[in-house]
Amino acid sequence: MSTLPTMSEYLRRPTTQRVTEDAQVTPLELFFDLVFVYALTQTTALMASNVSVEGHLPAFLTLAAAVAVLTVLVVVELWRDSGERYEIRHA
Repeated sequence: MSTLPTMSEYLRRPTTQRVTEDAQVTPLELFFDLVFVYALTQTTALMASNVSVEGHLPAFLTLAAAVAVLTVLVVVELWRDSGERYEIRHA
């Protein structure tokens, strides 16, 4: 019976994984990738519409928000995947 790894164990484990034949990408992952690419294209369009420092500031803030959301989604997805491999006991 395994438990969730500690933060130091989690950070020490290899960052690459062997891809197997049965590895699949979920539709939710593809959807979030599509949303991020759309946000990136809209941000570049916002930057192109006003080529000045004042015009680029909202674009940079939009890009920072998109990257922050993507980071949270990646962390949640990694946590969800680790929960499938380890038994999670609730108190």
